Amino acid sequence: MIVFSIILIIGIVVVSGCTKSGSTNVPTSVSPAQVQGQDPVIGVWRQLGSGWDYRIRFDADGTYTRSQSFSTASEPLTTFGTWSKVGDTTYVLTQKGINGVSSSIEPSPTTYIYSPEQGNLNIQGETGAPFIRYDGNVMTASATTKK
Repeated sequence: MIVFSIILIIGIVVVSGCTKSGSTNVPTSVSPAQVQGQDPVIGVWRQLGSGWDYRIRFDADGTYTRSQSFSTASEPLTTFGTWSKVGDTTYVLTQKGINGVSSSIEPSPTTYIYSPEQGNLNIQGETGAPFIRYDGNVMTASATTKK
């Protein structure tokens, strides 16, 4: 009986050490868009081309930051503003500033279309490469924002 009790105690200690109480079962490496109930565009997206690199981060608070880097330019262009969902898969971005400086002149809003089947974003009316989810930073080489 003593041997059985010792084995039972060792088993309980091993099992207790291998589990976390209060765990949410959401891995810490999950991107924000993968969290159930959160909008699928939240997070960083990237579009690469020959000589350019566009990145955009949709934040849960309805703001965005975009970084555009060109091989011919010494400094990347960064823009920021607000986004809103206007349909099941349609998002409208309104620019509020460039390179960290607020602007009272707002260019026309840009509309993005999210494809749940493809898991990518496209700018409405453009046929270029889609934006794909990106695990890196929104800022391209040497870009900074001063919101």
